[in-house]
Amino acid sequence: TAAEVDALVEYVEGGGLLVLTNSARRVVFGRVLDANEDWEKANALAAPFGVSFTGESWTESRVVAVPGHPLTSGSPNLGMYPGAGIRFTLAEGEVVAEIDGWPAVALVDHGRAGGQVLVLADEGLLKPAAIIPPEIDNFAFLRNLAAYAAAH
Repeated sequence: TAAEVDALVEYVEGGGLLVLTNSARRVVFGRVLDANEDWEKANALAAPFGVSFTGESWTESRVVAVPGHPLTSGSPNLGMYPGAGIRFTLAEGEVVAEIDGWPAVALVDHGRAGGQVLVLADEGLLKPAAIIPPEIDNFAFLRNLAAYAAAH
């Protein structure tokens, strides 16, 4: 609702860290299923932060980290569900990981109090390696995100 969007924007403007994720497909118990017909609704929350989900998805599941960011330290390759990652654009922000030149993980600063939005192309980026190919390990990313959120 508009009131919920306003509350979350106010939270970020007050210095909060918001994780904003979307998915092009429904995932149940690690199985990628049919199209997510509600993907576009996330744009109501994304728009105030200069983010727009496009509706296009990738078939890839490997996300390449941009070197040197504390969120991806120890995680050069992150994993998401194949076909579920949804492309997004940024008006401003820092790309943390990408696929084919598109951001897959980004940080957007918002408000005067140091608030940020962590944008994820797929909620699968928050899943451990057990459901993702073994050369990809999201555990370091998850630990880094926990430490980042605690310090924020």
